[in-house]
Amino acid sequence: MLEQCRNPLRPAHNGSGKETSLGSQREQQIAAGLGQQVAPALHIPDTIRVGVILQEYEPEHVGKVD
Repeated sequence: MLEQCRNPLRPAHNGSGKETSLGSQREQQIAAGLGQQVAPALHIPDTIRVGVILQEYEPEHVGKVD
């Protein structure tokens, strides 16, 4: 609980007694957050992804003959 209330401008300690920089600390927070995300669906072919995107942005009447 005290760790949450510490001054964010003051360098943190990394457990070994050494201070860590704010940049390093921020990188660790970002990496921890990214580790919890679901991986993107890279196995889907680009043509399918582009087709889905086009369907979302093209009006329904485009290409239809009245």
